[in-house]
Amino acid sequence: MQIKTFSTDSVPARERPRIWREIIADLAKVDFRTEPTGTAPLSATITNYVSRRLRFSAYTFSPHVTTYNRGRGGRGDAGHFILSYLKQGNAIVLQDGREARVSAGDIVLFDPSRPVRIKAAMRVHSFDLGAEQMKTLLPQVDALTSIALKQDSGAGSILRCVLDELIAASGSLDDEVSDRIAEAVPHLVAAALTAIPEASRVAPGRMEAYHLARIRGFVRDHLRRADLSPEMIARGIGLSTRRVHELFGSEPTSLMRWIRQERLQRCRDELAAPALRNRSVAEIAFSWGFTSQAHFSRAFRAETGLAPRDFRRQRR
Repeated sequence: MQIKTFSTDSVPARERPRIWREIIADLAKVDFRTEPTGTAPLSATITNYVSRRLRFSAYTFSPHVTTYNRGRGGRGDAGHFILSYLKQGNAIVLQDGREARVSAGDIVLFDPSRPVRIKAAMRVHSFDLGAEQMKTLLPQVDALTSIALKQDSGAGSILRCVLDELIAASGSLDDEVSDRIAEAVPHLVAAALTAIPEASRVAPGRMEAYHLARIRGFVRDHLRRADLSPEMIARGIGLSTRRVHELFGSEPTSLMRWIRQERLQRCRDELAAPALRNRSVAEIAFSWGFTSQAHFSRAFRAETGLAPRDFRRQRR
């Protein structure tokens, strides 16, 4: 993991806002404008931690206002959310008409690619979360920015412990471990945000999309299991079996037919892969949850118009 630090203390006072903007654009990949409030010059530091998929920073700030507005020439292509965990001080975060008043111990999420305003004097740890992964895990995430996850929130206690340990252990993390942490942290964030009252007030359509994404994610993670069933899915995501079927009722296909299509697609991919030519058709079918070669062959022919062996032969 690469660790870089910077402080404005060695920069002439009048140049600090401009230099700071350049530094955080390079290290934190954000296009923010930061100006001091009051008469004292801006004082800010950053310690930036970066591995292949993990990026987080520890900041200190004197009283300031940070803004981003696309209309002022910002890049708007950050591709990530920022999770800010206040360690000291206070902040007011405004985005999408919501205002979060954040104190030490609180956590708040915001999108650096959309207009945002932060007024604060603080010590804060900030963690980048991939936008695509967050929207897959929590489709309503755009409606949950700039809402404080308060210090006394039970749902966020595990998340806080993980974030504290991540900073403490940063010097000893190799890329493989960092990659796994980068994959896991968004799941914890999604769990913590789902527990806040505002999450339950999101429009019903967004909640249905959220649960459908959870169903699909669970299925894809367990697609190789022959015993994958609506009951297993319901237990795995904490919904009733009836609710799982209701959610899929508006989809083009039934749940079990979609599962079969997903399995058939994986089998097609492996049958067409030159590196897997030595694996038999039966081995591939069984590895993706089919329990009968005859049933697999019928389903494959119905889907593609070809028997599995003919399909493989055409791809050679």
